[in-house]
Amino acid sequence: MKFLNSSGALVALAVAGFTCASPSSLKADLVIDSFDATAGTWTATWGTAPVLTFDADDAKGSAASGSLKVTAEYFTPDGGNGWEQMVITRNFDAPVIGSQYEAIAIDVKVDESSVANTDGHYGYFELKRTSDGTAMGGVNITSKEWTTISFPIAPTEGTLAGILIQNGSSTFQGPVSFKIDNLRFVAPPAPLTTIDTFDTEETAAGWTATWGSSPVITWDPQDAKGSPDSGSLKVTAEYFTPDGGNGWEQMVITRSFPEPVVGTDHVSVSVDVKVGEDSVANSDGNYGYFELKRSSDGTPLGGVNLTSKSWTTITFSIPATEGTLSAILIQNGSSTFQGPITYYLDNFVFTQKTGGVQPPTLAIAKNTQPGLKLIASAPGQAYQRQNVIYVPSEQLDQNLWWVNQGEALSYSVTWGDFPDRATQAGFQGHIILSKDSGKSSTPDWNDANVILVEFQYAGNPAENGRTMARARFLHKVNEPAGNAMLYRTPDRAAEGPVGVLGEVWAESMLGTWTITFKNDTDITITSADNKTVDITIPTEEVAAFEPSSAGISALFGVQPNSDARVGQSALITRITIVKGASTIVDDNFQGSELAPESWAARAQDAGGVFPLSPDIGFLVSWNLPDTGFVLNAAPSLAGPWSATGDPRQVGARRVLLLDKAAVPGDKAGYFRLVEAPPAQ
Repeated sequence: MKFLNSSGALVALAVAGFTCASPSSLKADLVIDSFDATAGTWTATWGTAPVLTFDADDAKGSAASGSLKVTAEYFTPDGGNGWEQMVITRNFDAPVIGSQYEAIAIDVKVDESSVANTDGHYGYFELKRTSDGTAMGGVNITSKEWTTISFPIAPTEGTLAGILIQNGSSTFQGPVSFKIDNLRFVAPPAPLTTIDTFDTEETAAGWTATWGSSPVITWDPQDAKGSPDSGSLKVTAEYFTPDGGNGWEQMVITRSFPEPVVGTDHVSVSVDVKVGEDSVANSDGNYGYFELKRSSDGTPLGGVNLTSKSWTTITFSIPATEGTLSAILIQNGSSTFQGPITYYLDNFVFTQKTGGVQPPTLAIAKNTQPGLKLIASAPGQAYQRQNVIYVPSEQLDQNLWWVNQGEALSYSVTWGDFPDRATQAGFQGHIILSKDSGKSSTPDWNDANVILVEFQYAGNPAENGRTMARARFLHKVNEPAGNAMLYRTPDRAAEGPVGVLGEVWAESMLGTWTITFKNDTDITITSADNKTVDITIPTEEVAAFEPSSAGISALFGVQPNSDARVGQSALITRITIVKGASTIVDDNFQGSELAPESWAARAQDAGGVFPLSPDIGFLVSWNLPDTGFVLNAAPSLAGPWSATGDPRQVGARRVLLLDKAAVPGDKAGYFRLVEAPPAQ
């Protein structure tokens, strides 16, 4: 497969796996020099011919970076009658359009060896245009500590090919050395859609307590930026009390927007948060899991554990596919609260896109093997579950469970591909077995009686922490809407029933893993390299897994467990269920669609769950939004070009599963995105 690089309406193809491109089009600061290893390309110009050297002293304290030291050793008193100056020049690698930036900034520090002039400073420090030597700004330098000096850039500023730095005085009394670091052009701040800055007491009325533990909402005069003319929103749940770690508690508040916020017009949402001094940490050492959620369906835009009693800005990205938001929910919850929690909110804003919507970017990946593709594709959902369910498992007459059955029952999954152990450890595959399922994508949380076999790369204590593949048996009984028991290890048995009963390790996740229920209580997990671990479910818990109205739901899937792992994927090449001597299902997912009588997607984003048949040669994808763009294909660069394919939406991307027979040329094919109407 070859790739087309072009300009204008054409977008370059890049070889890549499935990744979620950033929706941001904000202009970043332009750093000219940070002096990480050398003095760069600075030269002494007119004046007193300063000496330029690299210095290991970095403005940010980095041991891997440094600064530029500028010295004029021979400044001598001249009765105060003679102007002296040292001037250095930096020509830019590419011209800088000044009007695109808000300011020019540099970090400056006077060296300890320097001698102050008779006016008590170390010279008048100026940034000048190389074109005519006129100053963009100047200031007397006085500090022997790192100080940021910044000068505004006029909206009428033209193109800058370089910069001069001049330090001069007519009253020097001896040598002067200064260090500079991080010369940069500062981009203008992105425009904001402001929801609340809580300037007045009346603003608290815009927020309401919703579900959960009925928090108390009040206005407070403390402001995140220290302004005496503003304040914040105080949210308190006074009656969180210990409950043996078994009960999830949450406080949820809602803010409806006067005008809907168009998600695709924004790149992120931010809020300043501070935990109150009187708050009591939970048994996990934090103050709850803090989430911003969509009011339409309660799904989160993002979440983080609260840990700080100082003001902290929390920011979550807005997916490129985000729709219109008419309100936001803020939820703070935990299953291990130990006392009251208070937090303060300020400066709730959405950051707008600038520079217009960027065109989508194409990517292509080769299909190396058939199987069931499971992509953690729901944007911004660190704890999404992307599952398939074996449909007959929920039918009572199929008898797909093990309690009082008199014969063994086994579930096997073969991983054909799994995220990289070195960079994506923590990504989870799983088998979930749930009684009385509510048929959600998250039965391990919602349902009361659940077994979860968790597959992850993790550090093996028995191998000095070496990263290996692990299957771990977790379970819970009588715990709806919670997972405290599910993840409770034997060393925490004093807190309540233990859910983690055993684990087995292997060199690689790739291969077949099997969980076998031998009888009511005895279980064996077999790893991909045929190691085993035997597990026993306590006798008193057995009855919790005997169905009465529906079968035991059997789900197979993945969960990213981190915002950084959203977009990662795994491939299942075979699933089997065997009861006694009978093979109930043995599927290697060779078809073009899931067989509806056997399988159904039960996922946060069903678009990210699909089979890859042997006929699929490539996955061509691009990021959203893609309004007005059409995918074209051609057998050669000369064409003919024509619209092609029927892509599916997978999270924040469109993905075309390209049949091998549909490659437009005999040995190569070319693809491009063009603005409609498509080229012919």
